[in-house]
Amino acid sequence: MPLTDQERVFVERRARLVRSWPVVGTVCLGIVLVLAGWLWFTRPWLVNPWAVYSGLEAGSIPGPTILVMATMLPVVVLASLFVLVVCLFYCFAAFSNERKHLEIIRRLNAAFEAHDDDA
Repeated sequence: MPLTDQERVFVERRARLVRSWPVVGTVCLGIVLVLAGWLWFTRPWLVNPWAVYSGLEAGSIPGPTILVMATMLPVVVLASLFVLVVCLFYCFAAFSNERKHLEIIRRLNAAFEAHDDDA
């Protein structure tokens, strides 16, 4: 049975989303990388453990509480950025699978419609 008009609209909408994902995903990935770079150079204590270590050695970070926080903060921020990048890569994989499924639906629908035309 060929696709109904409602199913065809759904498949086309999904196809538009899949076609737009490479651009959207690349922009998101670029934003994350720019954010990481900006933090590295403008707020090194947030993402650069070596800068934190240098600040501790210079005595510019006071107190034991600040010591623990300053030591752990770059690790936590970098781990968060890593998790975000991994999530984006999973999105790329999911949209790749979606593209394959839509192609299978298109081929099966075309084959079915061609079969109906022959009959």
